Amino acid sequence: MNFASPSLFLAVVSGVFTPLLAVDIDVNATTHVVTLFKNQGEPLLRYTLDGRDPDFSAGVYLAPIELPQGGTVKVAAFDG
Repeated sequence: MNFASPSLFLAVVSGVFTPLLAVDIDVNATTHVVTLFKNQGEPLLRYTLDGRDPDFSAGVYLAPIELPQGGTVKVAAFDG
């Protein structure tokens, strides 16, 4: 196991709404499963996997995301 080269990096930026997330990490896997949680009535979650900040054209979170090892997921909450 090589701890000098992490395969997953998570950064949470504070804002008006911060979604909760869970990551299923298996050091032997080539992908990780990222699950987002929000309460009913809270803003819509949109995400990207290409490093761009999410905007209104980004994918809507509906189910857990399979993220390639070393990948980046960015999530933002949108009202309306």
